[in-house]
Amino acid sequence: MPPKSKKGKSKTGPITQAGPRPRATPPHTLSAAYIFPGLHYKIITALSGDCVADSALPYFNLAGTDREATDTYDTTIQADFQCINQSCSEFEWSSKIVGIEILKFGDNTYNATIFNQRCKACDALGYLRLEEDSYVARVVYRLKKWAGVKMEEQPYNPCRGGPVHASELCEGCKVGKCKYATNFEEDY
Repeated sequence: MPPKSKKGKSKTGPITQAGPRPRATPPHTLSAAYIFPGLHYKIITALSGDCVADSALPYFNLAGTDREATDTYDTTIQADFQCINQSCSEFEWSSKIVGIEILKFGDNTYNATIFNQRCKACDALGYLRLEEDSYVARVVYRLKKWAGVKMEEQPYNPCRGGPVHASELCEGCKVGKCKYATNFEEDY
């Protein structure tokens, strides 16, 4: 290791790596679906003082399932993905149609499950990088609607300006939780 100067910089300058961009190691285990309880504070911040009393603010439910939920809503958010298969030609992709299932429970709790996508080149699960603002906006909107807060309908067309949704690569479609699934059945 090169010796450090007094300012903490290497005397030899920045270290660079030649060749192809390295693929990131995901900070989480690859999975077909994720929950993000660490973003609950952003949900509460967005709900606080906005027609939702502090005593009515929900808690995040780590273990609740759709069988126990009093309300469910399937929608979409935005996210970026990276293929971690070193030999794959597809490096990364973005999607405006990432399935999310928002659940409300009778004990004033909620959770939201985000469904992963597969790489179109090699069919490996992607490393999901959530666009937090999209997630927070969708969850807050739904929680307010369920709380009876008058909300303006949000004009939203995720297909506008983007590729058609590839249901065969969407983990939400595979379990009937993506509203753009080609095989989606209303009784799920």
